[in-house]
Amino acid sequence: MADANAWANEGFEGTKREEDRIAAQYGPNRMWMPVGTTKDLIFLDDSPLCFHEHNPKINGDWKNWLTCLQAVSDDGAACCEILGAKSRYYVGYFTVVDCSKWTDKKGNTYQYEIKLLPAKLKSLKKFEMKKKDRGSLVGCLYKSSRSDDKAASIGDEFEFQKEADLVKLYEVANYRGKKMSELYGKAVENEDAMRNLKRIFKLQMGTDGKPLPKLVPFNYHALFTPKSAKDVRMMLAGVKPEEAGSEDNEPKAGADADIPF
Repeated sequence: MADANAWANEGFEGTKREEDRIAAQYGPNRMWMPVGTTKDLIFLDDSPLCFHEHNPKINGDWKNWLTCLQAVSDDGAACCEILGAKSRYYVGYFTVVDCSKWTDKKGNTYQYEIKLLPAKLKSLKKFEMKKKDRGSLVGCLYKSSRSDDKAASIGDEFEFQKEADLVKLYEVANYRGKKMSELYGKAVENEDAMRNLKRIFKLQMGTDGKPLPKLVPFNYHALFTPKSAKDVRMMLAGVKPEEAGSEDNEPKAGADADIPF
């Protein structure tokens, strides 16, 4: 039976949980390419985290990715009940540095941003072959191109360019506009900043308790932890079956324009 007093917390214990919830709403940007364009990207890992996902359209917006609950629910998955099981698709996530320049709606220009690379089944097979050819994707710079609107939004052709200098890349790489070197430095001085950075990235810590000055992949398990069935039902309230998304659905626009600063 549910606790009748669970709607509130006495004292300050709930503040960190609320900070984490708010921070989770502004997660990593995702790689996305307009048709007929190219981008240079550098891989930071070559072992993707793979799972089933939904991408429903909510209030006219497709940027609503949702980890499917089928693998974690014993009494049915709320997402599949509402959206239909056929709407879920298999996806694998990589961490990459987008070397291309882009400008947001406020006129701010960005480059070398660390982003999520969502690879659906066809793309995963391509990257598997790329890894077999080179032994590893880590540090490899690829030129990605998107041929048409039916191609994957991350691109459908990937041409190897060279192996990048990850030490030099660390000095210029940024997360949502803030340099990684600065974020690491701030985390050393602030416990909350360190906690949030560990939620986002798989930090490698030195013996002195400080994060090593190197680029690391995202903390996928923290970023994609399945929501509760209750939260899923609230999120999907009013979503129509034709807005459920599917394996073949590709976002018509990227998440880059939504940087909240």
